[in-house]
Amino acid sequence: MLVLKGTRVQRGGVTARRWYETIPFVRLTAATELQISFSIDSKGGGQTQLQLEIGPEDFPTLVEAMSLVDRQAAMQAMAAELSRQIATQPERNQRLLRRTESKTGQRIVELARQKYQNKPVGEDERERIVLDGVSELLAELKIS
Repeated sequence: MLVLKGTRVQRGGVTARRWYETIPFVRLTAATELQISFSIDSKGGGQTQLQLEIGPEDFPTLVEAMSLVDRQAAMQAMAAELSRQIATQPERNQRLLRRTESKTGQRIVELARQKYQNKPVGEDERERIVLDGVSELLAELKIS
C-alpha cells in the first residue's frame, strides 16, 4: 500500500465557513482500479472509513488535471514512470509467457484426460501411453 505524501483531506459542513483538516495520511492501492482511502472522526466518537475508487477510464482525465496543476511536474513524473515501465517490460513478458504456457499445458492435459481416460474398460494401456506422451511433450517444452 502506498501513502500519498502531498495529499490532504479536509472536511466541513455545507454551511460551514471554513474547511477543517482532519486526515494525517491518505492510502493508495492499485489493482484493477485506484483506491484512495482514509478515515475521519465520526460524530459518535468513532472512525468512519472512506474510499474513493478511480477506474482506468478516468486516467486520461487525471493526467489532464495533473498537467493543468503543474505541467512540468506531471510530465517529469509520467516520463520517469514510463521509463521504469519500459525497463520492466522484458520481465513482465516472461511472466505472461510462463502463465500462458502453464495454462496451455494444463489445458492439454485436461483434453488428453477427457479424450482418453474416460474410455471404456480395456483401454488402460492406451490411456497410459497417451498421458505419458503428453507429459513428456510438456516436460520437453518446459510447460507445467
